Amino acid sequence: MINGKVTSGIGQGKQFMSIPEYLEQFQNKLGFSPFAGTLNIEIAKQLVLDKPFTTINGFEKSDKKFGYIKCFRAKIISNTKQENVIIIAPEKTQHSNNIVEIIHEKNLRESLHLNDGNRVKLEVLL
Repeated sequence: MINGKVTSGIGQGKQFMSIPEYLEQFQNKLGFSPFAGTLNIEIAKQLVLDKPFTTINGFEKSDKKFGYIKCFRAKIISNTKQENVIIIAPEKTQHSNNIVEIIHEKNLRESLHLNDGNRVKLEVLL
């Protein structure tokens, strides 16, 4: 179990989660289309992800290269609720190593009633 706190991102998750080439793969490989944005969790140290993962392939579009994304099944637990989620590890990121990005089909801030600074737990699943 990993402890962390909700933190604001840099605003690019919404853009990348809306790209059709990624969306199609999320739907086909994970079974859902993610909410347009990521939930960012700050943890004490870098998360070592050594569980099985699903790869969302990178691609080129308009002479721009979009990197691959490793997807790990996980569970997020807040005070009163929990959700099965996907931790994403993009090939290209501007986040530091202690920020974990999470996707889900719902807006997790709303469905779990989360604000910056709220404490959560993450469990990476098989």
